[in-house]
Amino acid sequence: MLNNLNITNGIFFSQRVLLELTNVGFTREEAYKIVQKNAMKSWNDNTSFYKNIISDSKITNKIAVNKLKNLFNFSYHTK
Repeated sequence: MLNNLNITNGIFFSQRVLLELTNVGFTREEAYKIVQKNAMKSWNDNTSFYKNIISDSKITNKIAVNKLKNLFNFSYHTK
């Protein structure tokens, strides 16, 4: 199962990032555009979604990197 999840480069965490962005003041539409841009970059370039997220200043200006790291926790999905 973990191998299958790793194939996505962490994109399956996008929902948690999207929701957190709306919690810090982005509209749902703004949050969706930000998350989609980073997810597509991960998919097309075979790069880490997490690294793309923490490199995006629109996100890190509103959410601390430590908080973002907590959103990328496998245990949330495997309770």
